[in-house]
Amino acid sequence: MDSYKLDIFRDENPSKALEFLTFNAFDSKWLLDKFLVDIGCLSIVESTQNLFTVVEGLLQKEILYKDCISKTFLKSIFDSKGIKEDSIVFIIWDYNTGIDIFKTSTLLENWDYIWYDTSDEAIILYLPSLKNVFLLSDHGLIKSL
Repeated sequence: MDSYKLDIFRDENPSKALEFLTFNAFDSKWLLDKFLVDIGCLSIVESTQNLFTVVEGLLQKEILYKDCISKTFLKSIFDSKGIKEDSIVFIIWDYNTGIDIFKTSTLLENWDYIWYDTSDEAIILYLPSLKNVFLLSDHGLIKSL
């Protein structure tokens, strides 16, 4: 997660900690490789642009939205897929950044600090225990398995 997002969170919530973990580079690469195998990727992925292009091509279900991805909208998507609030979700920001790990309840509660539709172009939410993947983009489209 970008440091400026954490700074904003801390400034606005001085007595609260944002509970999440970030994988180191080795563990992030391992999970990214597992993720790509899980979604059936047979391509070599070596860059952020390549990662998102490949993932977008493999995820077939589309959810359109108009304005932004609000926490209420994201919660409704999770509810429709049977995702519980104690599920673990991995956020894949790009090819090189450490992967963040959140409980779904923490992700939803703090969504406004995690996703900035003005600066974030796309992220991947990966829930391996539930075999769910979501590619969220800033251009009105969410793709999933």
